[in-house]
Amino acid sequence: MARPPATTPNAILEAAIRVAGRDGLLATTLDKVAAEAGITKGGVLYHFASKDELLTRMMEHFAAEVEQGLITRIANDPVADRRWVRAMIDMVFASEPENAPEQENEAIGAPHGLPPELTHKFILAMLAAFATNPALLNVIKPFMERMRNRIQAQPGGIEQIVTWLAADGLFLWELFGMARQGDPTWHAVVAELRRRSRPRTAAEIAEDND
Repeated sequence: MARPPATTPNAILEAAIRVAGRDGLLATTLDKVAAEAGITKGGVLYHFASKDELLTRMMEHFAAEVEQGLITRIANDPVADRRWVRAMIDMVFASEPENAPEQENEAIGAPHGLPPELTHKFILAMLAAFATNPALLNVIKPFMERMRNRIQAQPGGIEQIVTWLAADGLFLWELFGMARQGDPTWHAVVAELRRRSRPRTAAEIAEDND
């Protein structure tokens, strides 16, 4: 009986996510993933019978990691107002060094899940892949629907969804080459997304409810 490789399936999936974020989802190959994971191609095939299975499981793993990261952040955030979209923004946009002390004071909880830089790159890779292979969207859609339903059930849910949609729009601008990380416009939009995800004061909540 063949002895299983020492690398776990999750380690291979995380290596695949790194490759997809760097090279693109459709350019992710078994050989590249094997090299990233430090194993042979046969080691990858021991756990995943084909490239299609690997890509599907990779996207499922990514969605599960992001969902768990969101839930953990929210559980550690004592301020209920806007905390769903706040967790989402923090998970996909890396903090600027000058903003780190301010964000720590907001008690948003320690980082959990995949690093924001990798999450950001992988989302861009998925968006590019959806354009040529729309069927891949079916893998990630259940996660997106769960997040939408959870946010809609919160006070101020629609406002949070609008902020989420604005973040998605920035991803599309990046994909189209209309915005790049580091550009002044990109930084300004991310700053506005963070502003819109900060907890409101009691007076602001009362004014919004009028």
